[in-house]
Amino acid sequence: MARIRTGRSLRRRRRSSPSDDRMSALPDDLLLLVLRRLDARSALGTALLSTRWARLHRELPVLDFRVGSMLPPRYHRLVLLLDDMDIKGAYLRFKRRCELMPKVRRYERGAMRALSRSVESFLDDEVVRGVRRSVSRLRLEFFINHNPGCMNRLIAKSIDDWGVSDLEAVAKPIYFEDSIHTFPSHGLCHDPRASCLRSLKLVGCALPPLHEFSALTMLVLQDITGSTSKAAYEGVFTMCSQLQVLQLKSCDCRWEDRDLVVDAPSSHIRELVFDKCTLGRVLMRALPNLESLASRDTDAMLQFDQSTSFPSLRQCNHTTSVGLFRTRMGRPREYIGHQRELGSFLGARRT
Repeated sequence: MARIRTGRSLRRRRRSSPSDDRMSALPDDLLLLVLRRLDARSALGTALLSTRWARLHRELPVLDFRVGSMLPPRYHRLVLLLDDMDIKGAYLRFKRRCELMPKVRRYERGAMRALSRSVESFLDDEVVRGVRRSVSRLRLEFFINHNPGCMNRLIAKSIDDWGVSDLEAVAKPIYFEDSIHTFPSHGLCHDPRASCLRSLKLVGCALPPLHEFSALTMLVLQDITGSTSKAAYEGVFTMCSQLQVLQLKSCDCRWEDRDLVVDAPSSHIRELVFDKCTLGRVLMRALPNLESLASRDTDAMLQFDQSTSFPSLRQCNHTTSVGLFRTRMGRPREYIGHQRELGSFLGARRT
């Protein structure tokens, strides 16, 4: 018996030829959504497809240059293996560790060279075309090397010419090296007074002069090394009076001057956070607009000047280590207590 064909089986689907470009048939708004999901290097690479793609990537309001996107999966496996050796205290694997570390560093330096070439090509293309770009947010992640000029140039260009309002610079040291990223003598940019920068996050960077950024309202400093003087931190409170949110994470200062004095009557800071910092003693004298104060696992003794009141202070939290315990491998671990009212810890060192 012959099989009767249905109408569905009789319909023929249009076969697309290799020359069809269905992607270009999409509207610009949809293509911009696709580009925003890519990292900056991949998004900029689409400019080679056509003049339309080259025009689209210039309209992206957010740029994200990440060195992590250029590292192969093998690199991450090697890092996990090295970290596992540290946790387990594998002394007998010391030779194996010495063999793996150069490979990890080789991957990191290779990824950094690729990122530098991409950034330099991007900046040179901007100069050749002479088109003024408008960028609202820039996120930059890179490894610290002996030639920071390329990264500093990108940061200065974004602030001076593109009008960036949200900047995040994450400087990561080469594996098992102790280094910090430094900015030029003039700071982040050439004309900070005219900048639109409102939010700034610096990780692993030397503290640049910030007092001329009149629009800056949020500042996050992370992984600042012990070579930083207390005067640099105090200058943030006293000279950046427009700040409203200040977060210090894993920050340290010189051993000989660890008494940090917070005395800024003209400051507009409303939120202050100390997270895993080593600052010795923090003497709170004057922050009249402070509403929220938090300290998490910070090796510092917070003291309020009795002669000064904080009329706007509404929320105080302090989380601290309350003891040690031993793991199965015999290594000490800190026990972190729950959040408590800060008043019960004032004037007492962490135990």
